[in-house]
Amino acid sequence: MVLRHLDALHAENRAKLERFSHEQGLMLFLGGGGEALEKVRGDEPFTTRAT
Repeated sequence: MVLRHLDALHAENRAKLERFSHEQGLMLFLGGGGEALEKVRGDEPFTTRAT
C-alpha cells in the first residue's frame, strides 16, 4: 500500500497504519509530497517486464 500525504503524520496515525499493514500482510510505503517513498513495512517491491 502506498499512502501519499501532504502534512506530516502524527505518531498515533502512523502507528495505526503500521498496525493495519501488519494485520493485513501489506507492504507499506509513505510519501510525504516528494518523489521518494519511505518503506515502513515489508520487502522491496518487485516488477516484471514483458518480453
